[in-house]
Amino acid sequence: MSGMFTGRVDKLLANAMDSAWLNQKVIANNIANVNTPNFKRSEISFQDKLQSALKTQKEGFLKTTHAKHIGGASRVALEDIKPEIYRVRNTTLRADGNNVDMDVEMAKLAEVQLLYSTLLEVIGSKHRRLRTAITEGR
Repeated sequence: MSGMFTGRVDKLLANAMDSAWLNQKVIANNIANVNTPNFKRSEISFQDKLQSALKTQKEGFLKTTHAKHIGGASRVALEDIKPEIYRVRNTTLRADGNNVDMDVEMAKLAEVQLLYSTLLEVIGSKHRRLRTAITEGR
């Protein structure tokens, strides 16, 4: 998504798409290892970080233009939030040490596929509006 669309919203949408794609990949890996002894499932942290950053911005922190300004270090630009993979090690579902629950993984996969489709529609709508503006509605 680099090039023409480089605004803050575009970067945030691109990061959200990257997160959804990576999440699908992680879930597929979890499902592929459902019968691997001692395998610990992985998850993505993106939505939690995004919600936390949105909450921070709503709480009235001072607007800053530099990281050294008061409150500047604690704010995270929404478009700079990136997905991170982490392993869930503190649970075990079976005697072999595996913690993958197939029902949970399939539900998460359906959720992330719906999110990905929605993000594609938002980006497509943005492109259609731009095309309409460029062609003056013709």
